[in-house]
Amino acid sequence: MSTPLWRPLPSVRATDSITALAAADGLALAGSAAGLWLREQEQPWRRLDLAATEIQAIAFGETSQTIVAGAGNAVDLSRDGGATWERSEVDTSGRVTALGLAGSIVVAGTDRDGAFISLNGGKLWSRSGLEGQMVLAVCGDKLAGTDQGLWLREAATKWRKLSVEAVVTALARTEGAIVAGTEEQGLWRSTDEGASWQRCPGVEEGINAISASRRLVVAGTSVGRLYQSADGGASWQELPALPTAVMSLAVDGERVLAGTYRAGLFELRADAWQPANEGLESTNVLDMLWTPDGLLLVAMDGLRRLAGSEWMDVEGPAELRAAALDPGGKLLTATAEGVFAAGEHIADIPEVTLLRCASNGDLAALTEEALHLRLGGKWAELPRSERERTIDVVFSPSYPEDEGLLLVTLRQGTRTSVVRYAPKSQEVDRLFDYDARSRWLAVALPPDYRVDPRRPAGFFAGTGGSLFRPAWPGDHWERDILHDPDAVALSLALSPRFAEDRTVAAGTTSGAILTHNGGLLWMTMDDGLGDRRCLKMVYAPDGRLFCLTPTRVYELG
Repeated sequence: MSTPLWRPLPSVRATDSITALAAADGLALAGSAAGLWLREQEQPWRRLDLAATEIQAIAFGETSQTIVAGAGNAVDLSRDGGATWERSEVDTSGRVTALGLAGSIVVAGTDRDGAFISLNGGKLWSRSGLEGQMVLAVCGDKLAGTDQGLWLREAATKWRKLSVEAVVTALARTEGAIVAGTEEQGLWRSTDEGASWQRCPGVEEGINAISASRRLVVAGTSVGRLYQSADGGASWQELPALPTAVMSLAVDGERVLAGTYRAGLFELRADAWQPANEGLESTNVLDMLWTPDGLLLVAMDGLRRLAGSEWMDVEGPAELRAAALDPGGKLLTATAEGVFAAGEHIADIPEVTLLRCASNGDLAALTEEALHLRLGGKWAELPRSERERTIDVVFSPSYPEDEGLLLVTLRQGTRTSVVRYAPKSQEVDRLFDYDARSRWLAVALPPDYRVDPRRPAGFFAGTGGSLFRPAWPGDHWERDILHDPDAVALSLALSPRFAEDRTVAAGTTSGAILTHNGGLLWMTMDDGLGDRRCLKMVYAPDGRLFCLTPTRVYELG
């Protein structure tokens, strides 16, 4: 019998946001929601083999062989031009947003916890000050721009504030000068290593990105306008505009690349911007759901449904944050305006990051501040604890009879749990608890699952490099270790005929695996996967299996 093969479905989007760029010695690197991409000279872009998605920062070292990239709370470092990588994690609940290198010193800025420093090339990290600040830019290992100004590092944890009193969004070093971009005061320039700063005439807009090579400096704004200086920032001329906000820039010699918001990548050629997206792919979706009308992708810029050989836009709210299905198959959505059911406003809860619906219509809506529960038509609120953060919510198939409202939580950095919160009795039972040095836990509940705190092992779980299957009579789990030592479990899905075929699909950072006997034996199922980062596995009612990756959606044939 032939091995099933994954088939790529049509590309989801033609262009995506380019959140980070760097270029040196003829090499260019681009970061997007889909990961890290490399281009050599005029060749198409190719994705580098990194698990990381949502790349926010890229920097070269003294040569193009040394590269650092930041995504989430991790920093990936390569010393061979991107061929191999080493990953280290920064002790932050935020995201790495800026990186700078000088020799073996690496400085990482975060969006909520200030700066971190590594003195040994990214192997070990320690806090470096600027606590509570959003670090938006780093230049080398001494200069940082934050939401509270411009700072010079004088010691490992000591920073001195410089004279630029503004939100500093971008920094670049050019021959004989340093140029700083600000949110509301345009561009600033220093010719004495930051001791004094002068406004750059002619550029008054909010700056998103700056890049420089020798004396050539390019700056991009939040409205798509760009400016160029050929004399190290002393004077500026406007370039042709781009269709959306400039999110990133890279200058290497005379070559200029610009990354935009949702409109992709552009290269400046003969004083005109030309699209430069060949080879780039991205799904950039929040969720993938099976609905009565078929496979649905939920993205911040709208809904897309697979229709034959292409993804079609579906009418719905803009700027989506989360989605779910009610018991009748109708779509529930969350936007900046609140929560909606089939277009009808049902809750004024902004910035929801996760929606879940029980079989009786009860709802869970998670925000940064609280877990909001609609129980029997009435809303209640559970404040989120900083000591133990809820990262997912699952309703038991037997809810509400078993009061099976399950909270997937994270505490102590990497310890994940499943906690039953009983809405009526207010009882709390910790059903699963394990530290796999991972910040995520995937859970799948059998269709006959019913919460029993005395015999908690009734569901499947995956965290870090481990998978857990329930062992009869339900008083403990059996743990299986993923074959790839670098793999991390991301998602679990049970076959719609699980009671008969005992099939479970698991998605990891290194591919898909399947079991047909309830987890006694797992098989690698990677043939045809061009991208093995399996973010979510979804079964259709007829047994078809779909895999969402950062670059494509695949169907197992």
